[in-house]
Amino acid sequence: MLNTEGGFRSTDTPVSRESLATSRSSGQTLHSSSSSGSSIGSVGSSSSTVGNGVKKQQYPTAPASGLSASKYNTSFKDTSQFGAQRSQINHVHFQKSTPVHSSASYFSNFNEPVDTKKIQLFNNFGNDYSDHYLRTGVLPQVHVQNSDMPLVGYPRLQRLHELKATHTLHHACTPYCASMPVPDMPSTLQKWAAHDGLIFDVVMVGGCYPYAPSLSTLASLPIPQLTPRPSIALIWVPGYGLDTARQALEAWGFRRSEDIVFMCRSRESVYYPPQHEDDIIEKSTWHCLLGLKGTLRRSEDTDLINCNVDTDIIVETLKERACIVPEQMYSIIENFTLMSRRIHIIPGYAGSSLPVRPRPGWVIVSPEAPANNFLPQTYLNEMRVLGHRVPVDPEIDLLRPKTPPRAKRGVSMK
Repeated sequence: MLNTEGGFRSTDTPVSRESLATSRSSGQTLHSSSSSGSSIGSVGSSSSTVGNGVKKQQYPTAPASGLSASKYNTSFKDTSQFGAQRSQINHVHFQKSTPVHSSASYFSNFNEPVDTKKIQLFNNFGNDYSDHYLRTGVLPQVHVQNSDMPLVGYPRLQRLHELKATHTLHHACTPYCASMPVPDMPSTLQKWAAHDGLIFDVVMVGGCYPYAPSLSTLASLPIPQLTPRPSIALIWVPGYGLDTARQALEAWGFRRSEDIVFMCRSRESVYYPPQHEDDIIEKSTWHCLLGLKGTLRRSEDTDLINCNVDTDIIVETLKERACIVPEQMYSIIENFTLMSRRIHIIPGYAGSSLPVRPRPGWVIVSPEAPANNFLPQTYLNEMRVLGHRVPVDPEIDLLRPKTPPRAKRGVSMK
């Protein structure tokens, strides 16, 4: 099992004084070995005897089921045919320097007395979900205990989310859908902007369909004409589409600000992302890049954005119904921004497993939209009545976590 410094973590039985004495006399460093004969943090490896009967641990063999690194929420693809891929895996995970944390090598001065309690304490490394993945195939994010009910135990945040949901719904427009083929989207959206005078403060593009959108498809959308200053754009892509999303934001005139990550629970999930054929590492996450157009200051523009209400990591829940994007994502955007002219453009096909669902406060454009009730003039009339900003609620403003004001040059904050 790999530790954060590149060595192996030992989770085996404590080292005895007799073994340490043998190790000192032979000049060898002792690596503890479990009673079952399995290697340290590996599924299948061997150990060899080096002098005076002291066992020296060999580097483990890469298991065929794949590997995972919880830090990056990724897992190695199945490598039943080892060959070159196996050598690459060994290079990434196991061809490190000599293990840095063995129980005996921790005591560099062998003239000092050995404290066995200290060795036992050093061997307790806690939970390691990368190792758990090796043995079970369960992704590390499954072990997040409060993913279904993240607000339990936080009554202030719970009240804030309840008030936010009610307040946003009260000022939301009718759920609108516009059904059209993907090739017709650029010209139709251009007509809405140029002829009908439609603008949207919040634009989300893409969904969890089984391929990444191409740069040509994204760049063809007239997002610059549809968005004023300030405004927000979001792009949904799998892991291998991040570069494409960054280039699209730049082409639209937005600067990248945040990366919201959605983590799937298993390979059987309807949201499990597509993989690129050249990738060695298998991704289990979706990314929603958030870009800003114009100037938005967290501590000053509180009539436009409310920061710190949600986290930027979403874990798939068991109770969540399938949708073209996780419905938590809509809530995060509504909690973050008080700008109420929102559009979701879906230039792709996901199929019946991830249906497009109408939502109050949003115009959803998709070839798979369940309805076609959007008329530009009707929408404009409704927004004149509702207004293009969700009004600030005093109780919500009191409960929400505040961003400290920025210090001015030459003035110290006390």
